[in-house]
Amino acid sequence: MASGIITQTMVKRGGPSLVMALNAQSYLQHPWQNLLYVQSVHTRATDVNNSGQNPDAPLKTLKKAVSLASTGDVVVVGPRHVETVSAAAELDFNVPGMTVIGCGQGSFRPSIGTDSVVGAHWVISANNVRMDRFIIGTFLDAVTKQLSITGEDAQLNDFLLYETSLQTLTGILITNNRVRINRFRARQKTAGPVSCIEVGTGNHGLEISGAKIEGEYSQAAIYVSAAATDLLVANNVIHQLNGASNKCIECAAVASSGSIVENKLRNPTDTSLAHITMGAGCLWQLFDNKVVNNNAETGILIGTPSV
Repeated sequence: MASGIITQTMVKRGGPSLVMALNAQSYLQHPWQNLLYVQSVHTRATDVNNSGQNPDAPLKTLKKAVSLASTGDVVVVGPRHVETVSAAAELDFNVPGMTVIGCGQGSFRPSIGTDSVVGAHWVISANNVRMDRFIIGTFLDAVTKQLSITGEDAQLNDFLLYETSLQTLTGILITNNRVRINRFRARQKTAGPVSCIEVGTGNHGLEISGAKIEGEYSQAAIYVSAAATDLLVANNVIHQLNGASNKCIECAAVASSGSIVENKLRNPTDTSLAHITMGAGCLWQLFDNKVVNNNAETGILIGTPSV
């Protein structure tokens, strides 16, 4: 079995095969954890009578699963599950230490989308929450943000933010310590988004690694808007499509510190070197970043900016 993959057969069977897979991937770490199952497209899915402990009678919504979960529990979300968030913080992962696993590959991964009002978004407010393999997007234009992370030590792995004609101003807003975002994919190619990931107040020890971000960002793809320390932005590929901004990574906050390491960055303006920008008093360290501007189409390497 490939690492990190939980098949639909495992979810349907549940029991020993799924538990073994979860153990092998370090999702199950102690005997007090419970397993809850969610899949909106299952014919017997309901939040009314189901306990969520049987994969053949799953819960219909993540909102219900969170209300039933205890500290450290694992929620397994079946392929093609769809959850719509229609109000601010309507879906809040507020159970400490919970793990939420999306099953399925590519477009079969479960999805969470915002709708109805531009302030609609979902939240990770508890500490030590881990989520793997989800698609996030919007059914409404000019949504303020998709996800707000206010809990410490959150971890997102293998997420996809995909948008076409409908755009979100900020994809993910992070306002707490030691958040890790790994293997994140984002595509926001229509004009409208301000940033893909914004690092806000009270931030220490953030890591963003292995991301591939492409979008028309009026501010920057990764934007540090408030003082943040000991941050690591490493091994990401960023294509900034906004020629008025040209910024792939920006830190506007005094006394921010951290490292920007081995990223591959592109902006669309022939003469611009604004790929990485820092305000006065910012203490970012840059190592081995490779940048190109629009001349990348002819294979010209422009160099690594120092400010």
